[in-house]
Amino acid sequence: MTPATDRQRDWARNQDAMQPRRYGGGQPSKLTPAQRDEIRQRLADGESIRDLAQEFGVHTSTIRQYRP
Repeated sequence: MTPATDRQRDWARNQDAMQPRRYGGGQPSKLTPAQRDEIRQRLADGESIRDLAQEFGVHTSTIRQYRP
């Protein structure tokens, strides 16, 4: 192979490695499915987002994801 072809192959390989993953990846959930169900129920019962966030040790934006 010529040096130019080697550089092109290396460049293409690096481009693939730099592409973001479209699905999956990221952090694992801090809440189990059972905890998420409990949060949904307690929010439906009128419990405070702030109180639930403190109890479960997550940010209020995490709790807001489970609003009914």
